[in-house]
Amino acid sequence: MAFWKSNHLQPPDVPTTTTLVENNGGRVLNQYERTDIKLARGASVYPCRLRTVDGLGPYNLVVKYVTYGDPAKRARKFPTKGRTASPDPSPSRPATPVRNLYREIAILKACSGRHPSIVTLFEVISDARYKKSLLVMEFLDGGSVQWRDPAEEKPLLLVEQTRRIMRDVVLGLEFLHFHGIIHRDLKPANFVYVADRTHVKLIDFGISHYSASERKAMANKPESPLAPLNDSSLFPESDLRRQFGTAPFMAPEVVWFPGSQPSSSPNSAAVTSASLSAPSSVILPSLSEGQVPPKGPPLTKALDIWSLGVSFFCMLFGRIPFGDETTNRIHLNNIILSEEWVPEWSMGFDQVPTTPLKPIEASSILGLLDGMLQKDPSKRIDLSSIKSHTWMLDGIANPKEWIRVTTPRAYEAGFQGWFQRLQDRV
Repeated sequence: MAFWKSNHLQPPDVPTTTTLVENNGGRVLNQYERTDIKLARGASVYPCRLRTVDGLGPYNLVVKYVTYGDPAKRARKFPTKGRTASPDPSPSRPATPVRNLYREIAILKACSGRHPSIVTLFEVISDARYKKSLLVMEFLDGGSVQWRDPAEEKPLLLVEQTRRIMRDVVLGLEFLHFHGIIHRDLKPANFVYVADRTHVKLIDFGISHYSASERKAMANKPESPLAPLNDSSLFPESDLRRQFGTAPFMAPEVVWFPGSQPSSSPNSAAVTSASLSAPSSVILPSLSEGQVPPKGPPLTKALDIWSLGVSFFCMLFGRIPFGDETTNRIHLNNIILSEEWVPEWSMGFDQVPTTPLKPIEASSILGLLDGMLQKDPSKRIDLSSIKSHTWMLDGIANPKEWIRVTTPRAYEAGFQGWFQRLQDRV
């Protein structure tokens, strides 16, 4: 069920931006009151609730603090040769941290309330005194998708649970791609359950990118009907070439560097242990986060398909397909570019065999994974093919109708009721 229906909060047509006028020890934020319980490690996200004339509402919102700081002060502290920082943090001439903030706000404003698989933003509160913005969003209190037992590195999800999560994520991603938005940081940690854990939503658009060329390719219109996205100063094409994201989920074209050559096995599932134990032949120079590499393979929405494929692998097998948490960044890039993934003998908490003992489901899943994890982005399966894949559609009463009414065009044309009923049925 959609959050705003279950919690009696209507998502605004366009989330408002206001100024912080009340801050009682950091707990009272205008018409909101927050707790001191931090929800996310490494991020300042707290539960909050509305204060009204009738009293205090339930804790069905969160407030996310984003500090953008003083760009001039930052430039003095971390000088960069040949670059002059602007003291003006306006959208037309932003420093990178400020632009990232404006970008996230623009994308959230554009998408909020428009799709049930994307988190809803309600308000942005500006705290100019401390150089912060406070993003008030829906509280997805089901938590992030937990996909493995860290002690034994075994999957925690049933294969059927993984299928349902994948459907929700694919529908949300389909909406983003239709509007020219590339998420760039797809991973299970950014798939978050609603309260009853029947549905997941996409979160964290801090490094997402809007591409007018991708929008034109999808809808034959260079401009998005989502007005907040049409400020070209927020989304320069050069930003797409920066190495942002979570390292194990980055696509080969993202970690590419001159001299590297991604492998292109015709059957990446059928790979020998010898090929994995062989020393890597690709040596990549160190590239700091955010640094722009020389021109390489084109970066398109296909990079999200790769990250989704890595997430799919993680949920099925309880481990990441390339390297592990101890692998250093340069070596991990080599592995992503040159080595192939290998499945376990079984998948899911229910231990569905990947051997010929259950060939139909196993071959279907492994074939889908193989299409998503093609190192050459031009050979990678597209999102519509993932959505219509037989394994994805298994269990849906009327697959053709589900595909039709869950397209972004149909959903925005007024099929919300159909969409929600079908989602509930799935």
